Amino acid sequence: MSTKALIPGNSQRARSTALNAFERFAVAEGFTVNAIYKFVGGDSTGDTLYIVLDKFAVYLAFKESSKSSLLSKNSVASYFGNVKNHLLELFPALSAVSGRRLQKIASILDKYCSKRGTDFTHQAPPCTKSDLRSLSLAILKGAVSVQDYQDAALLNILWYLLGRSSDTMCLVKNQVAVYPGGCLFITFKRMKSASYQGASIFHDPNDFSSCPIHALALATIMQSTPSEFLMDQLPRDTQELLPTEIGETPLRELLDARTRSPATSNSESPTPKAPANKATVPGIHAYVNRVLQKWSGVCQTEGTNLTPGLSSHSFRRGAAQNANSDSKISTPWILDRGGWSMSAVSKAFNYIVGTTQEDQTVGKSLAGWGLKASPRLPTLDDFDPLVLHRIRLLQDRFFSAAKGFTERLSLRDDVVDVLTATAILHYPDMLRLRPESLYIKRVQEALSQVQATEAEIAAWSMAIHRTLQPSKNDTPRSPAPRRAEDDELLRRQTLLLEQQAQILGGLAAEVKALNQQVQRLEHPSDLTTAPSTTAAGSLSSSSSALSDTASGAATRAH
Repeated sequence: MSTKALIPGNSQRARSTALNAFERFAVAEGFTVNAIYKFVGGDSTGDTLYIVLDKFAVYLAFKESSKSSLLSKNSVASYFGNVKNHLLELFPALSAVSGRRLQKIASILDKYCSKRGTDFTHQAPPCTKSDLRSLSLAILKGAVSVQDYQDAALLNILWYLLGRSSDTMCLVKNQVAVYPGGCLFITFKRMKSASYQGASIFHDPNDFSSCPIHALALATIMQSTPSEFLMDQLPRDTQELLPTEIGETPLRELLDARTRSPATSNSESPTPKAPANKATVPGIHAYVNRVLQKWSGVCQTEGTNLTPGLSSHSFRRGAAQNANSDSKISTPWILDRGGWSMSAVSKAFNYIVGTTQEDQTVGKSLAGWGLKASPRLPTLDDFDPLVLHRIRLLQDRFFSAAKGFTERLSLRDDVVDVLTATAILHYPDMLRLRPESLYIKRVQEALSQVQATEAEIAAWSMAIHRTLQPSKNDTPRSPAPRRAEDDELLRRQTLLLEQQAQILGGLAAEVKALNQQVQRLEHPSDLTTAPSTTAAGSLSSSSSALSDTASGAATRAH
């Protein structure tokens, strides 16, 4: 086994693509690849290697792609670099005599490709927070499977972590914790740089559809089987982690091959092994792009405006631009959260600028909080023991696949409490969004198992909402004018009044049903309906009054 077998799959595919381009170049010049290897290996001065790569560079500079356009700058650099490294690996003695000259070819080629024409390098358009909300709402409205709710969490986490698609593959349950400052802290691995990093996640006070904690709660509640991963629907490339075809050559044969005579060595030209054609499973980037393509089409059908051309990299770019729009946030903080590599001097201060304080500042801005605000997480701390016991029973049904197992397969208890409180807080919002959704059916099934009612969970939601009311200094950051703030306040008050009316209406129905049951049990001969309707009538009148108040508030809002 060689260390080459441990090279990531993406790097191996890039090398294979470059060698295919080199083979087409050789055929165009009337040679075979093996013939070029013989010429290069037979010249110890490195001049032949220089001539071959110089000609190959010119070939790449004017080569057209399958789309009838010149190869992009990045493709040219990848092809040339991989072929150069491949030849130097085959003939390592030429590295010392040709290294500087070959580097000059690469520099000239890079500058030429940068200046040719007027076309810009294609970059993924940024995904704004408005785009994120539109996509999340479309998914929550149209979800028909458990995977759809997990996909909504995937898009939210990508945006808030400033992450690449591959970063979401290593989000595990036992690396999520509740931190001081009102946030969840997720430790994960950046797959591209193989570095570990942590990020602060805050509750979005403005919109439940773009709240990462609510998205995680939905994804975890909808999980049916235990898993160590937060999002177990993602494809994972196990071929890269564990190669299945490894050539086992004994060390003695390798050493004997190096001690053969030079004549024998030169007569045998190294021939690279052609890569076998294998059916590959689409990776994480293709998965995210398919999710975007599917739900972007739904948004377009509904008439929702989205940034055109969104791709898997749009979330990383869009979140970074969103944070950078706040002049009070330092650019190094954004770079650190996104895991961008910095200079050696900056890395020397990694223990200083990489603290959670700076990351929380960026996280507050992404979630819509002011930088000096003191955000709070939804919790269950303010409930009395009897109500808390009933909520715990409901929690056990919600997170049956995320608690009670080994540490690797379970979320921490305080994290489960936060997710439970968030799910209860936004249950009325989800109910209004789509009453017949899979998530609502899942919650109603859990409510029936613990003998809880819709009125109870609505009351719990209001209680949690009261604990999250911001103080005067903790008002969420919003660039909207004063008129928009007043409209939002009236909208929230109207929703609260409607929830109270629903609770009272439900209680009135329960009282009426109980009174009727008592009447059926007693079977009085001269039963009058007046006593039985007193309590229900009182609650109904209160409900009607609240409904009138809600209607008046809505009228004033308009």
